[in-house]
Amino acid sequence: MSLNDGHEISSHRGAVGAFGQYYVTTGIFSIDDGRHYSRLQGLREKADYNCTYNATERDIAQRIEPTRLLIEKIQNYIYQL
Repeated sequence: MSLNDGHEISSHRGAVGAFGQYYVTTGIFSIDDGRHYSRLQGLREKADYNCTYNATERDIAQRIEPTRLLIEKIQNYIYQL
């Protein structure tokens, strides 16, 4: 998969690493944005690969608004390209 600005990634985990390397360390997105994205990826991995993991409503509810804001920031960045 190729992002709009040319960085090549081949996995979900790679996307998290690329986000940190190319967007967080350069100041395009905040450290908190990078941490949030990484936590979301961790939850995705648990849900996909751990048969006994059950996300609680609390686990999800507290992440909805920060995720919406992160998506908005990413969309704004993409539209600027």
